[in-house]
Amino acid sequence: MSVLYALRDVIQRYEDRVILNLPVLDVPAGTILGLAGPNGGGKSTLLRLLAFLESPVSGEVRFDGRPTLGREIELRQIISYFPRSRTCSNAPSGPTWAMACPFAASPTWPRG
Repeated sequence: MSVLYALRDVIQRYEDRVILNLPVLDVPAGTILGLAGPNGGGKSTLLRLLAFLESPVSGEVRFDGRPTLGREIELRQIISYFPRSRTCSNAPSGPTWAMACPFAASPTWPRG
């Protein structure tokens, strides 16, 4: 199975606080990925990185084998990010849930 997302030495911080420190993360195409952790643990930050809404302060994010830097706007056309709305009346209580889709490349996504 090919790797859809490859993150290497990714660090994300806000001001002086390191929120995310990922030496290596590979997400194969077709993977369903679940994230769990405490509040402030970097789950939403990781999803924003995977949806190309943020760029890490250091490290590299690759999508479908290619670097994403400078391609964020293009890539946002094929990736969706749906954070749970805190105003949704039927949303479960508890931790914030979010999803980034698709983790499987679209059949029409140009390879290469």
